[in-house]
Amino acid sequence: MSAPLVVNTRRGVCWTRRTVTEGGIALYAPVAVRTCPEFVMATLAELAAQGITGSADVLPVPVDPVAAGRGLDLLALMDERAASRVSPVLAGVLDKAEKLRVENGRLRDRIAELEALTPAEIQTCRVCGAGYTYGQPCATCVFRKRMAAERGAGGA
Repeated sequence: MSAPLVVNTRRGVCWTRRTVTEGGIALYAPVAVRTCPEFVMATLAELAAQGITGSADVLPVPVDPVAAGRGLDLLALMDERAASRVSPVLAGVLDKAEKLRVENGRLRDRIAELEALTPAEIQTCRVCGAGYTYGQPCATCVFRKRMAAERGAGGA
């Protein structure tokens, strides 16, 4: 079994495999450290003693921005008969995808707007409808509870 390429420890440090010894032991150094002598590097067993929270055997390949801009022209790959049937369906799917993308952006903007709001100083109690100071209990509800408790204790 080969050693993972990247290891994350419980302390939040990301370690990358830098080299392998002649004996086949993988040596790791923190990502933030550009150059590290071998005698300072950690083995997988030492990292396991710290607590491994995750590891990866491969890293994602960056997307070529030029290639990402080009879409695969499926209609050009099809014959005329198949393209004439698929074209309206594909257009509908692309239209729906664009509408969903716009809606997603609108909803993200609305969420950001709502998260930025601060509550008003005076709130309306949902129980009795009286006004109360934000962060404090409703004085009217507290008073009514005390009165009910007093009436219950006085009658016993």
